[in-house]
Amino acid sequence: MLDMTKALEANEAKEAAFHKRRVSLFTEQLVESNPILTEISDCMTAEGSCLDKRDVAGAKKWTLRKEAANDALQKCSEKYNALMKGMREAGW
Repeated sequence: MLDMTKALEANEAKEAAFHKRRVSLFTEQLVESNPILTEISDCMTAEGSCLDKRDVAGAKKWTLRKEAANDALQKCSEKYNALMKGMREAGW
């Protein structure tokens, strides 16, 4: 946001638009990744509870679910990395 403000102050509209889009993409990524991160945290908590009770089968189920959420988080990250790369390559 600071880069956008500086660009606006310098009357650099194209650069300001680039930084505005960067902020927008970052915000979108936060919104998209938040429920995934919550899922990972919930899985870790449940996995730990199962292990405390020596419920290995239950812990395994939570571990698998956590791994799926980690995969989803990785895909989310890759998506936004590609979008940012595309912006840079397009000469924003």
